Amino acid sequence: MRKLDLHPKLQKTCVPVPGRSGCFAVVPPAVPRLLQLPETYQISGVAHAELSHLLTRWRENPEISELILFMLNRREAVESSQIEGTSTTFDGLLLHENLRDTNGTDNSNKDAAETLAYVHALQDALAKVRSPKFKGFNHKLVCDIHQRLMQLYPDKLPGKYKNVVNYIGGFHMEMARFIPAPPDSVKPLMVDLFTLMNYQQDSALETPLLMRAAVVHAQFESIHPFLDGNGRTGRMLIPLMLEAEGIPGIHLATFLKLRKQEYYDALLQVQMKLNWAPWLKLFYECVVASCRHTIALFDTLECLQRSWVAKLDSAGVRRDSSARKVAGLLLGRPILSANQAMALCGVTYAAANNALDKLQELGIVTLREQAARNRIFQANEVLSALYDGVNSMMDSAGQT
Repeated sequence: MRKLDLHPKLQKTCVPVPGRSGCFAVVPPAVPRLLQLPETYQISGVAHAELSHLLTRWRENPEISELILFMLNRREAVESSQIEGTSTTFDGLLLHENLRDTNGTDNSNKDAAETLAYVHALQDALAKVRSPKFKGFNHKLVCDIHQRLMQLYPDKLPGKYKNVVNYIGGFHMEMARFIPAPPDSVKPLMVDLFTLMNYQQDSALETPLLMRAAVVHAQFESIHPFLDGNGRTGRMLIPLMLEAEGIPGIHLATFLKLRKQEYYDALLQVQMKLNWAPWLKLFYECVVASCRHTIALFDTLECLQRSWVAKLDSAGVRRDSSARKVAGLLLGRPILSANQAMALCGVTYAAANNALDKLQELGIVTLREQAARNRIFQANEVLSALYDGVNSMMDSAGQT
């Protein structure tokens, strides 16, 4: 990466990498408090309107909201990890969770274990952000996220800021697309970033939350504070910032993955040219697609719930039966074993098994895997709904 490829302002702040002739690490300027980019105003307005619609749906049906969040948090883990090159799918993650629940810790499938680590890191961070004791984002919270996320890779210094210059793209530093901030700049840059994450309005102009989340993600990737895992940690900050404001997380990794090259190129425009417009536009489009798809998922699950209740009623299944409890669980856990059903519904193993047999008989689930004492079933309609329309939603958002 040549110095002359940088915006003139960055040419003044970049620093040569010791021992790497012609390589310069970029020290980004202070995080912008407000970006006034008229070319993004229209899609920004649509994104805020769609977010408002989604918030209404979250509040209307809290029971289904919890089930949807369970799935979306895992889809986010899968897609964010896939952006970085893992191969575990959503159903693969749920099968891995089932194996862990049944047999204890299992790291034989490294990709699945790594993706599950993302789930746990997100869950832990969400619990902290939702706590009445939460006082704001800081070094410890971000490092704790990274520690949980990268726990399988001790050589990547999980939970600690980088101690050497790292780079993005290319087989070696001389061929890198971008060389982020050097180690001695990380802490002061992160302190500056926390001022926007813990935003306090100090002028007549307010910086909207979605803009703040977009800016924070891009700035975090410009700092690249850890040896590895920066992309996943940075994407995780988006739902966490929203959650800190009382808004259930907007899950963007699925849609960013659809535009993966555009995503990388837009971040590079920020990092090297201080051109924020392409990134903000893409970010808002992903918010629009995410909100619309989640609302469609609400509609589908509510429809499925009515359909399943009708089937259970027609079959004369009692209102207090285990089959009805398990059916409710399947709306958020579309892959479920008898052991998981037993533990989550608080019923006996025999009752869980019989419930799943009844649901299979009614066509609500199909048998996926037959094990000695732990059959695994799946609700195909729920699995389909989680991804149906993702591409068309992203396409329509891009045409807004």
